[in-house]
Amino acid sequence: MIWVVAVYLHAIYSYGAALAAWRPVIVVAVLAVTAWSTAPVRAAVARLPRPGAIALGLLLVLVGFAIACAWRYLWFADDAFISLHYARNWIEGHGLVFNPGERVEGYTDFLWLALIAGCGRLGLDMPLAALTLNLVSFAATIAMVHRAVRRLVPDHQVMLSLAAVATALSYPMVSFATGGLETMFCALLVIAAAIAAHDGRTLAAGSYAIAATMAHPDHAVFYVAIAAVLAAHAIAGSPATAGIAWWRRPAVRKLLRYAVPFVAIYVPYFLVRWSYYGDPLPNTFYAKSGGGAYYAQGVRYLFVSALIAGALGVLPAFAVGAARLARTVFGQIVLIAVPLYLLYVVRIGGDFMTGRLIVPVLPLVFAVAEIGVRSARPRPVLAALLAAPFVLACLPTTVHQPQHMRWYLSDERTYWPVASTSPVTIGGRYVEAADVLRAYLPDVGPELSYACYNIGYLAWRTRFHIVDMHGLIDRELAHQPVLARTRPGHEHTATAAYVRAKGAALSAVPLYEPPYTDLTRLSLDGHGFFLARYRADLIATVRDKPGAVVVDMPRYLDDYAAHAASVAPERFAADLAFFDAYYFAGDADPARRAALLAARAAPR
Repeated sequence: MIWVVAVYLHAIYSYGAALAAWRPVIVVAVLAVTAWSTAPVRAAVARLPRPGAIALGLLLVLVGFAIACAWRYLWFADDAFISLHYARNWIEGHGLVFNPGERVEGYTDFLWLALIAGCGRLGLDMPLAALTLNLVSFAATIAMVHRAVRRLVPDHQVMLSLAAVATALSYPMVSFATGGLETMFCALLVIAAAIAAHDGRTLAAGSYAIAATMAHPDHAVFYVAIAAVLAAHAIAGSPATAGIAWWRRPAVRKLLRYAVPFVAIYVPYFLVRWSYYGDPLPNTFYAKSGGGAYYAQGVRYLFVSALIAGALGVLPAFAVGAARLARTVFGQIVLIAVPLYLLYVVRIGGDFMTGRLIVPVLPLVFAVAEIGVRSARPRPVLAALLAAPFVLACLPTTVHQPQHMRWYLSDERTYWPVASTSPVTIGGRYVEAADVLRAYLPDVGPELSYACYNIGYLAWRTRFHIVDMHGLIDRELAHQPVLARTRPGHEHTATAAYVRAKGAALSAVPLYEPPYTDLTRLSLDGHGFFLARYRADLIATVRDKPGAVVVDMPRYLDDYAAHAASVAPERFAADLAFFDAYYFAGDADPARRAALLAARAAPR
């Protein structure tokens, strides 16, 4: 219990320390927000000429500034390369697979993947297309938040939405405005669905919500929440339509229109993908949820994510806004969807990428919180108290050090920075192994099977056949039970024996215990890799290249045979077992094995 409390206190302390650099900005921003809450400022805004043009100009400036901030944090996630590799194989005719010939659904973003594949089929650079769509989605999400607030404020006197500013600058939003993931695209679809439902455009709402579900299955929560609100309105009816048959009531017809995309698009899609992959849910679900509920980590994830997002401070304003909007469709959707979704996030243990899973709800929370502030504006002191915490949401601040894991959480963007965009080139230490393998083995391709943990960029760069040691693209490993809860999504770990049984030729980690580890090491330009079997053809490819170092096993065995008679029996048995597994099983060399046994049997 003390350790748990220490974690939260440490997170708060780290956040406070990170905010120290923003003190002058915080003071000025709080004063500005306080002034914004006063009657004279409201009256001055009301007297401005052409308020619509001014509002549009301010929004464009905000969007431009937000994109500049996102570009400063430009990165590309390893997980995004998983989807890109699926898309490339799909385009090239191998099917929607990661390893050609293996139908495993190791992605959860079908619609996003399909969009990227479409860009690739048009001849566009897929990583650059993903980054571009990220930024477009980010800009559109900011605009949608601004529009939502204008729709919810009765007099429409919204020059620049506080919620839009928070959406544009909150750290998780800025961070996941790039990265190549579907996260921001989903956030756009979620708020678009909520606004459409509020406006009575239920066919559009159903289309957006189903698209969000097809872009990430977790977002089915939002589809169900909107359906529940529309169903409640359909059941309640209205006095004007109480005498009409239920199926002819406008509210019921709206609900039926909302269901059309589910029936016409999602159900056929679901059946086709189930038939294609053989499982009702993506393989990543089994890989990431094999341990069941993980509430302790989920609460930690949600707290830290909300802390760096600045969302904790706006909760009082959110409560006021939710009460104010309780009778509106938008308010009811938020009141149902946000708690349900966050409960789901807590149950699964969150994610290792801090902030990622709360990105879809932040725009909704900020919009409702702004309504709470605006509803309190007749009481300037209360309005100022409710609005001031928005300042923290508008300061992109994190509690993580770059490339540092803490509490099983990390700031993932710091691991995968984009070094260049023409073409997209990734920097950082985690890409070096893939680049080295590509340089030394440029023409091997799927003929070489490589076992590793970070599979996305490596597969994209090398085109090797991948043995995933976390099981995201391995159906058998994903369905095995989780023995110990650690970092969410990375709790399945293949054993060395499992990797060798899968036929891996090369591995990122040792596959034999000491003292045999060094005998299997393949060093390329100072980077260590490990052979699962001694492959003479593979070794011949790299042996004569500068910077390549590997043990010559035939020579080693000949030297070993020279003193085999003096080796202790237990040690010789262990050595022979290793030689059989590593060398003789892969390279048929019965004469050398016979010579080894003969040397052992020779009298001392």
